[in-house]
Amino acid sequence: MSVDKRSWADRVADPKGARAWTLGDVLEGIPAGEEEQKKFFEEVELLAAQCGTQLVGKHPGMQGAVLADLLARWLEGHEPLMRERLLLNHIDMVHQLLE
Repeated sequence: MSVDKRSWADRVADPKGARAWTLGDVLEGIPAGEEEQKKFFEEVELLAAQCGTQLVGKHPGMQGAVLADLLARWLEGHEPLMRERLLLNHIDMVHQLLE
C-alpha cells in the first residue's frame, strides 16, 4: 500500500491532487433533495459524534486547538479568495447551532 505524502489540505482539496475546491464544489456538496439532505445531515451527525469521542475528557484548550487546526486545514483546501467568506459562513453556522 502506498502512502500519500501530500499535506492533509492537499488531499482534502482533491484526492487526485488536481485543484482546490471552488465555491460551486462546496455548494454542490449539500444535496438539494429532501431525502438526500436527511442522509447528508445524518452522516454529518455521525462524523461529528465520532470526532467528539476523540475529544471527550481532553482539556478545553486542547479541544479548541484541535478544532482550530481542523478548521484551518479545511479552509486551506479551498481557493484563497474563498477562505474569508467560508470562515464567516462557518461562524454563522456555529452561532445558529448554539441558538
